[in-house]
Amino acid sequence: MSATREGPAAHGRIALLRAVLGPYRRRVIAAMTATVLATAAKLAPPYLAGRVVDDVVQTGSTRTLVVIAIALVVALTVAWLAETAETWLVGDVGQRALMDLRFRLVDHLQTLPMSYYDRASAGRVMSRVTNDVEALNNVVTGGLNQLVSNLLLVVGTVVVLLALDWRMALVAAFVFPLVVIVSAGFQRVAGPAWRKASDALAQVTTYMAEGLSGRAVVRAFGQEERHLADFERHNAETQMRVMRSNSLWRTILPIVELLIAVTIAAVLVYGARESVGGAIEVGLIVSFTAYLRQALAPLPQLTVLVGDFQQAATALEKLDE
Repeated sequence: MSATREGPAAHGRIALLRAVLGPYRRRVIAAMTATVLATAAKLAPPYLAGRVVDDVVQTGSTRTLVVIAIALVVALTVAWLAETAETWLVGDVGQRALMDLRFRLVDHLQTLPMSYYDRASAGRVMSRVTNDVEALNNVVTGGLNQLVSNLLLVVGTVVVLLALDWRMALVAAFVFPLVVIVSAGFQRVAGPAWRKASDALAQVTTYMAEGLSGRAVVRAFGQEERHLADFERHNAETQMRVMRSNSLWRTILPIVELLIAVTIAAVLVYGARESVGGAIEVGLIVSFTAYLRQALAPLPQLTVLVGDFQQAATALEKLDE
């Protein structure tokens, strides 16, 4: 039954997001192109660092050092220019999309029958236009692009790791499924927690709006203290639920960072042992470790982005209603 409800709900969220981003399709494609270009440029520096150790330090070749330095400058420049273009395009599209979404919501509210407003309070409607739209801010103004960028960087780096040394890559491989399992487990808990926090925030907005619209009645019957006490109760419940939702995602980060530290240590131990026997060059270990750090670095951020997307999915579901 839940799967049946989730299907149409997911379709509605995607349709709404597509309708909002559709007018800016070209800018979205340009942002994605810049993301791919920046990711490709970031894959060069670790390899060049290993070449410095093997081809420059051991041989003393000045010409090779100059070539590597030029290649490094070019790669860093391309990455910087692509990331700058990506940041500007994503920010511009995100803010325009949010503005359009607010307009679409207000325009749609004008067409709803009066029976809808008999069922839905003014505060809850206000919460949809303000709180739920703001919940999309982190995703459409950078979160979605960061997700794509980090996933591309992780996938590209893993491919390079396998090409450099598949044995060390196998040593490092265990961390990725563990991070996925941990993130999926926390998402199951954090998703309902954020929905409760979102509902509580809507109740605060509703109570405040009703209190302001009925302030004359409140004063006429001397109910200021009772009204303030009820608002304080709603506010405290909202704070508790929001803090619980945020604490769940703050708890997962140290676990992910611990898995990353253990993985890097295991690779260094294995690489050092193999280099003593001459099976692996020192430059390869330098490049591999740099690539491994590059592949693992986005994992904590990806974990946080899962929380942002969970909040955005909840907001889209409510907006689709």
